Amino acid sequence: MGKSKKSVIDIVKQNLIEKIVSGELAVGEAVLSERKLAEKYQVSYMTIRKAIFELAEDGYLRKESTRGTFVSNRWGIKHDLRHVAKPIIVLILSDLCNEFSTKIIGYTERAARDQNFQLLVCNSELNVKLEAMHLEQALLLNVAGVIISPCYPQINEDAIRRLLDKGLPVVQIDKYFINLDAMSVVCDNYDAAFTATEYLIALGHRRIAHITSNDSLKNISSIRERFEGYRDALLKNKLTFRKEYIQELTKNCVNTKMSELKLQSLGYREMSALLKLTEVPTAVFLLFDELAVGAMHAINDNHLSVPGDISLIGVNNDEIASYIEPSLTTMAQPIQELAVNAVTLIADFLYGHPSRGGGKIKLKTKLIVRESCMMHNG
Repeated sequence: MGKSKKSVIDIVKQNLIEKIVSGELAVGEAVLSERKLAEKYQVSYMTIRKAIFELAEDGYLRKESTRGTFVSNRWGIKHDLRHVAKPIIVLILSDLCNEFSTKIIGYTERAARDQNFQLLVCNSELNVKLEAMHLEQALLLNVAGVIISPCYPQINEDAIRRLLDKGLPVVQIDKYFINLDAMSVVCDNYDAAFTATEYLIALGHRRIAHITSNDSLKNISSIRERFEGYRDALLKNKLTFRKEYIQELTKNCVNTKMSELKLQSLGYREMSALLKLTEVPTAVFLLFDELAVGAMHAINDNHLSVPGDISLIGVNNDEIASYIEPSLTTMAQPIQELAVNAVTLIADFLYGHPSRGGGKIKLKTKLIVRESCMMHNG
């Protein structure tokens, strides 16, 4: 008597797995058609079909309806990690020289370790070509997944899509590609700006300005949503949205790594322009905390004070917010939650668990009240 049908399926599967693990069948390589495999192994077509189905379920193969069957870049990970002791997650950040990135790396490494992953950190240095290279290498390295805080999300959308088309889980953090259906973990930037602006309104401020990014970066989700939250808070409270109260950073500021910028000048030009207006604003919502340094210098140079004459509020809760004088009121981002949720989404994807929030998670920020805001009458 011949071997049972189940044992034949196991033999076929084991043979194909050995070819994949050894590299004889490379990632992305097409396997023989089911009919040719049936001829090769001298078994029935339905036996081969069952073996291919189970290998696809286990993450070794991926089936494409019109093209055939290919070796998956997730082989051996989705349900069986025996062949990969510690799968690698790639973390791609746009600029490592800032506090946000430092914290993200630490929290992501810890979360990855807890889930039995290794973490590989890549720095794009605000260079979209370098970012694209990191994304391409992630595919070639056969990693378990990618977490990315993109440089300029409207640029490398196609590079991300190529990873997704290969079945690789990609999680965007902090910023996301607007037109890309990929997983993301971000802060609710709209709500952060809305809450910050309403806090200033509750203190009695009616002339509230906003220092934002250069117009060339308005498509970046976090920048756009903070602007919209600021604007909508004004409109909801029946305050006039005034274009002259919007000051944009220079292109040089937004395209330069934080470590190469002089903090005392960051925000100085924009704050100085606001102080020259006929009706000077009494409060300013800052795109991010570091802008407070230059803004305070400009205010002091004009013989005004914070918060006596002008109140300032930022976003991020960087350490600098508590060091400067007066200390900065800000909206704190839950950076640890960003990291933990990003790693969890990748693990859930690989192990076939339902993703949280449909794979798109927005985390609330928290108002941290310090010394840079005060009541205003009139």
